[in-house]
Amino acid sequence: MSKRNKDKLLKKMEKQMKNGNFKRVIKLADEIIKSNSNQSEPYIYKFIAFIELKKEIKAFNIFKDILNNLSTTKYIGVLLEYLIEMKEYDKANELSKETYKLDSDFYDYLASILLENIEFDNSIDFINYLDKNSPCWEDIYFVKANLFSKLEMYKEAIDACDEILKDFPNHENANSKKTFCLMVLERDDEFKEITEYRIKNNIRPNWALVDKGGYYLKKGDYDKAISLVDEALKNKPGFGYALFSRANFMYLKNKDLNEILDYLNQSLEEHDPRYYDVALDLKYDVLNDLGREEEAEKVFEERINNFM
Repeated sequence: MSKRNKDKLLKKMEKQMKNGNFKRVIKLADEIIKSNSNQSEPYIYKFIAFIELKKEIKAFNIFKDILNNLSTTKYIGVLLEYLIEMKEYDKANELSKETYKLDSDFYDYLASILLENIEFDNSIDFINYLDKNSPCWEDIYFVKANLFSKLEMYKEAIDACDEILKDFPNHENANSKKTFCLMVLERDDEFKEITEYRIKNNIRPNWALVDKGGYYLKKGDYDKAISLVDEALKNKPGFGYALFSRANFMYLKNKDLNEILDYLNQSLEEHDPRYYDVALDLKYDVLNDLGREEEAEKVFEERINNFM
């Protein structure tokens, strides 16, 4: 079969898949496979079609064919979702490793699937199934910390971070997430300790400087808090998180509202989702305090739109 004809059949197969015509998908896949194609798409489509038709045994009979002919990452994410939701963790792990050979960025995609698309318990179980020799283990295991944090299970999130930090003490995401969770749990001594470790070892040091400033503000040392934020701004002019934090610290201490608003406006220019909505909330309060209700209402509307 010519490449042109194969491509036509592949397009037909994809269309039938989107339309939910799974029996037709299987027939088209078989046509391509008979042409001695070494492409993985027909096997992947056929596998998914069998699963949708509740013919799991037939699906798993061709799983090795997918691995042996893997030539694209297309539909791999969908296939992994099926495998993980079916608790076929060994097959999901095997497929992940083979896909990684095709695309070294694949594990970033897998992390997003585990975080957003898979049931919580299944994601956790799959992550626990992986051994530390798996590619990018530390980054996939970090998803576990993120999942716990999203559910406000901060102690469990810290435990997940600590598991990573045993072998990867300078892992940026694990250190940052642990810092956040310690702050929320008000474990102040540990919080201060990790910010100092991050500053010393250059692990997002400017974020750590600002976080350390928050520690000193809580302890009543406003000048020390501001000096740490200003140090971060000196290192990285225009750093949005530092600008927002400076505005927040000043507001808590009843400083000049116009100056606070200026810092807030600068911080919002970065559109960083990690603090953007909180900065909008503060801007709303500042504008109301300044008697600028119409502007405050516009900020409120933006905040609601972001939430929606």
